[in-house]
Amino acid sequence: MNQVSVDPTQIHLIGIKIVKELVECSNDFMDNPVDVHNFALGHNYVQALNIEEKGIRTRLFLSLKALDDKDEEIGLEAEYGLEFHFVVENLNEFIENQEDDLIKLKGALTPTLAGIAYSTARGVVWEKLSGTYFSHIVLPVINPNDLIKTKE
Repeated sequence: MNQVSVDPTQIHLIGIKIVKELVECSNDFMDNPVDVHNFALGHNYVQALNIEEKGIRTRLFLSLKALDDKDEEIGLEAEYGLEFHFVVENLNEFIENQEDDLIKLKGALTPTLAGIAYSTARGVVWEKLSGTYFSHIVLPVINPNDLIKTKE
C-alpha cells in the first residue's frame, strides 16, 4: 500500500459550528459548591466525506464530569458538540477503497483532522467555560489516534 503524506497546505478549515453546549449543576452542588480538582473526559468523533467537493465534516462531542479531591463526581457536568468543515484539496489521494458505500481513508489524514478539530475545540471550550464553575479547566492534550476511538 502506498503511503500518502499529509501536506498541511492542502487542508483548509472552512467552518466551525457549535451544535451542543451545556453546563449543568446539580442542586446539591449549587447548595454546597466544592472545588473542582479533576474531571473525567469523554469524547466521540464522527467523520463524513463529500468526495466530489473534497469535503470532510467532522463532529466532535466532549463531555466533562467534575471530580473532587477523592475523584468522586460532584454534580457538575458540561457537554459540547462542535462541527468542523474541511476542504482537502488532495482528498482523492487518501481514498483507499470504496466498497458497499464505505470509503476508507489511508495515511494520517483522519488523525491529522482529528488533531486540528480537537486543538481548536480546546480553545473554544476553554473560552465557553470561563465564568462557570469549570472556569479553570483546560482540556488535556491527547493523541489524535486515541480521539478517533470513541470514549463515552
